[in-house]
Amino acid sequence: GLFAQKRNLLRPDFYRMLLDMRRFSHEALEALNGGLLSGKSLGEFLESRRFSDCFVENYLLPMGAAIWSTSTRNMLDYPAESLIGFFKNHGLLSLRDRPQWQTLTGRGKSYIDKFTTSFRGRIFKNAKIEWIEEREDRANLRLEDGSEEAYDFVVLACHANEAFSLLKSPNERQQRLLSPWAYQENEAFLHWDERAMPPYKNAWASWNFLAPPSDRDEASVFVTYHMNRLQNLKTQRQYFVTLNPQIDLEPDKIIYQTRYTHPLYTLKSLTTQAQLPDLNLNSRILFCGGYFGHGFHEDAVKSGAAVGALFGLDL
Repeated sequence: GLFAQKRNLLRPDFYRMLLDMRRFSHEALEALNGGLLSGKSLGEFLESRRFSDCFVENYLLPMGAAIWSTSTRNMLDYPAESLIGFFKNHGLLSLRDRPQWQTLTGRGKSYIDKFTTSFRGRIFKNAKIEWIEEREDRANLRLEDGSEEAYDFVVLACHANEAFSLLKSPNERQQRLLSPWAYQENEAFLHWDERAMPPYKNAWASWNFLAPPSDRDEASVFVTYHMNRLQNLKTQRQYFVTLNPQIDLEPDKIIYQTRYTHPLYTLKSLTTQAQLPDLNLNSRILFCGGYFGHGFHEDAVKSGAAVGALFGLDL
């Protein structure tokens, strides 16, 4: 992928980028292990070390933007300690022998189906909730139609901002730990328009960041996921999921369109993470979600398992 465009071999800034890739791997790890990143944003760390614009704009920020489904502008505000720690744990600071990422057989739908078929209680779909209120011996929730339900416990397995908006009377701890979280909305398209992929097929990857045209919005990420690679599809047609396409996709090649929201990690929101488990102490309203970790499904599952453990469930 790096050498898909041969003209890059004639660009001095391209070689500077390659050198900075190696330098970043070394200096970022050194700063992390030395405790030098606390309270610093990624942008502040990059500026202090004078990394080249080519490295920052064409390598590091696009990689982060693709992983966290946010704009390169927002990536500069990402807490440096958290990001570099994530890169270290996932082998992204190594330029060789990076780990192979795996996907679920049957995709995400498989674990939803397994839950719905094994769950013994009732499942209400598309039930709009107006508010949830904790009382001494129960938790009450009010539905949009005005009816109320009472439960021993309520688990809010959703985004932090959604959970906070559902609380009728948030206490001080809930206010302090949930209100700093903000989310970015992304338009997602399932389609088969190859123009949303890199022009050189030998540069195609599972995740593909594309720089927006100069007349388009840079406040949102333009990234395309190659579903044939990610989900091992054996179809002749190539399928893609694109977030915030900065080109006009051909309408007859669009299969499905929806909106997703992803957490924005800032120094302010990240300072709450160590205390998020405290939300579930002595409370009938419990919380879990990807924001307990790095924002991924695995983080949501881990936090959900922690809630289950409070009830003696070994997940």
